[in-house]
Amino acid sequence: MVYQGAIYEAQTSDGGASYHGYPYKGKLSTSILTALETIARDQECLEAFRDWQKKYIVLYGERQ
Repeated sequence: MVYQGAIYEAQTSDGGASYHGYPYKGKLSTSILTALETIARDQECLEAFRDWQKKYIVLYGERQ
């Protein structure tokens, strides 16, 4: 999920009755980032999304 440019992840602790969402930081594949970028473009927050990606996301296989 993308909210105001930030990538969010959600998890459940009660078998799916409710979820807790929080900003995601870590590794993602190019295909997932491409799909999330499409969502950010549709929500008109692409610039904020790209800023978030640069700060918090590492592509799988990317060397540091």
